[in-house]
Amino acid sequence: MGLRIKGVFFNQHGVEFLIGYARAADILKQIKVDEWSPKNPSGYQRRVNERRAREFGHFIAKEGIFPNAVILNIREQDKYNFRKTDDSEYEIADRVTLWVLDGQHRLKGLEYIGINHPAILNIDIPVTIINLKSRNPEEAREKEAAQFLIINKTHRGFRTDLAERILIEAEEKRKKYEHCQVCQHQLLEESDFSVAYHNQVVTRKKEFMVLSCEESAPFHDRKISRYNDTKTVLPSSLKREMRWKPRAVRISDLLNERCDSPLFGKMKLPNVRPKGATFSQVAMVNSLKNILNTAPFDQLTDEEIASILINFWQAVKDLCPQPFREVEKKMRADDYVLLKTTGIYVIPKVLEGLNTYLPRRNGTSFYTVEIFRRFLSRAGELMQPYFWRTSGSGTAGAMGTGQKSFSKIAEMIISRIIGRGDERGEQKIIL
Repeated sequence: MGLRIKGVFFNQHGVEFLIGYARAADILKQIKVDEWSPKNPSGYQRRVNERRAREFGHFIAKEGIFPNAVILNIREQDKYNFRKTDDSEYEIADRVTLWVLDGQHRLKGLEYIGINHPAILNIDIPVTIINLKSRNPEEAREKEAAQFLIINKTHRGFRTDLAERILIEAEEKRKKYEHCQVCQHQLLEESDFSVAYHNQVVTRKKEFMVLSCEESAPFHDRKISRYNDTKTVLPSSLKREMRWKPRAVRISDLLNERCDSPLFGKMKLPNVRPKGATFSQVAMVNSLKNILNTAPFDQLTDEEIASILINFWQAVKDLCPQPFREVEKKMRADDYVLLKTTGIYVIPKVLEGLNTYLPRRNGTSFYTVEIFRRFLSRAGELMQPYFWRTSGSGTAGAMGTGQKSFSKIAEMIISRIIGRGDERGEQKIIL
């Protein structure tokens, strides 16, 4: 018996389509990938990335879902390729090969997880089958390769920052509710570092306070077990992002909203394009990933990290004011890249690289504007306006807009600074 599909059959510009769903195990029996290899030099698809495929398989095993249909193609020219067997049910003979156009990693992931958990393959998955047929096998393959190219070249990746905010808020509420349930009468231990604002040292104690936990409870129906029953299953790659991204979003908001921030009002928020905004929140959030995984920043509050970054950006502005003046005057960044994606990625990298070289006295680390300005001034012309111009020989703008270029620019600045000495010591914090 061939593949049975519940779905809808239609014709588009002379091409037959069948859109519906079928059992995963049945689909896997008939698929094939036209993968390039020395033995198949006409193949047009790359070898599957095993890590990605296995990750997807584990995601499905944890009851994750995927609504996007896999796309398969029938090359054979046969009027009986789609045989109707019942109302809205079709059968594709088992002799027919289904060539994978889109969904290679998803299908391979199902195959991997099905080895040890065969019951998972009983799930129904969405599928689109097209019949790019031709009497000539090579012509059929060319049609298929062209469609593969169209799918992968014209599909524009959507920014997901709005969806991430929803998950971030849900995670915060969940953590707050769990914390209230477990720790209602507990105090957290005193922190092992000091923080100072405006050079006045204050030892911060983290105390847990019961803050009307009932306000959060309705969101989870006041039962944590109820929440666990309905939690969203995420792929492990997204779970890893959720370890740092919620903090990065909050810090980026602080950098954009605090009046003492040199980046005040300069960030493009989702669905909002205010005048004077020169970089996206996506860029700012992603630029903070390494900072949030670097000691001592990973132990600080979001407000403290925002204050450090504000001080650092203020020192940058003091040494290189022209890009800021341009935005204030023209409400956009035309001549300089310091306040565009390049600068937004480079400056946190510089802070990260300089961290271990900053002065320390009596176990206290100094993160003041004055200290930052003194260190950054050692970079010489690399902290002057010309270097940050959009174009020109030896400028940051001429070095490219990829991550390798951003890292190269940051390394140039760091090397210039630390080449002139440093002041190391033990770690505590002064802002």
